[in-house]
Amino acid sequence: MPSRSELPLAKAAFDASRKFDATKLDDSPIFMCLITLGFYGFSFKSSDFSTIAGGLMFSAVIFASELLNALFFHFTHYSPLWISNPLKTQMQLTVGLNMESVFLTLLLGFVFSLFIPSKKMIFFCLPARLMWAFMGAIFAAALQLFLLNPMGIITFKYSWWGGADFLSMSNVMLFGYLSAFVLACWMHGIPYPVIKVALPVSLLLFELGVFIFLGPICHWI
Repeated sequence: MPSRSELPLAKAAFDASRKFDATKLDDSPIFMCLITLGFYGFSFKSSDFSTIAGGLMFSAVIFASELLNALFFHFTHYSPLWISNPLKTQMQLTVGLNMESVFLTLLLGFVFSLFIPSKKMIFFCLPARLMWAFMGAIFAAALQLFLLNPMGIITFKYSWWGGADFLSMSNVMLFGYLSAFVLACWMHGIPYPVIKVALPVSLLLFELGVFIFLGPICHWI
């Protein structure tokens, strides 16, 4: 089986996730962080806990998939399902996750949750929230395959996952994003503010703990 050294970009992303170079940092991550905090902070001030919960749950599911992607790379010793280009980021966290994508995920989840329709709304004889989740998954998959991939920000090795065809689009949409959008809709609809915020926050903290625990073992850190 091919080794990591036969995939320069995957090896570079893997090596970059083990290093931190403060000289590469500029103001863009700080700006993205402030925007993210501003959006979530405004919703918190407005007591819009549904949008906060939906955005955080979406992010928790995506970050969990990033951990699984890194573990997939670690145990196969070949290639992750997707690779974040280490030359186009301020800080690489795992082979498929960088600092910018963390904030973009949080913002995407927030914007999606901000426009989640009412539970009672029906669209083409189907629940509007389910249709909204499918639309979000299609948008995210198209963004990844037809914009970020051609720009070299995210690259793929497996044709059945990252190719520009219907099969890859369906796989990325169904297995990469749909569950995140569906769970965001579900969390948005929970009637108890404490539970709906505490659950995704707990998941995020758990994932952070897994990252810190497995980092030295899998050489992510």
